[in-house]
Formats: sequence, C-alpha cells, structure tokens
Amino acid sequence: MKMSAKFIERYPLNPAEYLEIEGLPQEPNRFWQRFHDGLQSLFSTLVTNSEPKIRLKQNRNGERYWQVYDPSTNYSTTFDSETAVRIWLEQRYYTL
Repeated sequence: MKMSAKFIERYPLNPAEYLEIEGLPQEPNRFWQRFHDGLQSLFSTLVTNSEPKIRLKQNRNGERYWQVYDPSTNYSTTFDSETAVRIWLEQRYYTL
C-alpha cells in the first residue's frame, strides 16, 4: 500500500511503520547494534585498562618481587619491595 507524499508529510512514519507499509521485512538494525557494541567495547577498554596491573611473583630462588605494568604508557618494570611499588604508584598518580 503506497502512501501519498501529502499524507506522509502530515503523518510522519517511524522506520518500523515504513517497513510495515512497504511490506519489507523488519530485521533488527544490525548497523546500530554493532555501532553500540563497538562504543561499549571502546569505552570499557579506555576505562578499565588504564589502571596499573601489579602482581606479586616469586623467582627460582624463592625471592618475591613485584611486577608492575601501566597500560596507559605501556611501561613495565619490577620492584623488590612493596614500598617501591607504592612510591611508583604515587608518582604515577601525580604525573597523570
């Protein structure tokens, strides 16, 4: 069923109504869903990956050390004491 231009101007249709009138299949809009998913992924990456990763590890001799990684600068290093890690964290915080 075709609508006249005057009718459409007077009573605008949303996309779902247009597809129904034209007899076209009403599939979910995949473009917008993918766009939304991409933005969610980007947002999650930016928010969650900016925090430093700190792991307490042990070498072959049984000595413990801290491995740190800062994803925002791609900086990685190790420390032999918790105090050194805390100092690094404070310096990182004040330089951001």
